[in-house]
Amino acid sequence: MLEQEDFLIKSLSQLETVGADYPGKRVLITADQSAELLISLLSQKKIANPDVLIVINPYSEDEERNQALAEKLAKLTMPILDIQSPDGHPASLSTAEQRRSLAVTLETPNYRQSQLLLNLDNESAWQNCLNTIKGFAARMSTDY
Repeated sequence: MLEQEDFLIKSLSQLETVGADYPGKRVLITADQSAELLISLLSQKKIANPDVLIVINPYSEDEERNQALAEKLAKLTMPILDIQSPDGHPASLSTAEQRRSLAVTLETPNYRQSQLLLNLDNESAWQNCLNTIKGFAARMSTDY
């Protein structure tokens, strides 16, 4: 796990340097176990906050880390779009309601959870996902 964390920290730091030359908002899109890892790194302030965070079916196979995911996500301060697919990993499904309710309880600004079918046999599923992401990011760039 530490190797993966180090790799992500170094990679995202390099992107920070490259991105400094380009104006605009930074949108970080992550899914599955990588989403949990990035949420953890963001909560520990090991990587710079993006302007908008998109997480798709976030989970960890480690039960303790999976249960901590909702609280870590709810405490982040950037706009967050949390996309949960009904056919997502069971560990992600198990925390979906907790992620949503904690964000509301902690009054997390600009948090939204969307339910989207993302199964690969549906041709429009991922296009709908991209449209949802574009709409959320566009709205946050004017509101935020």
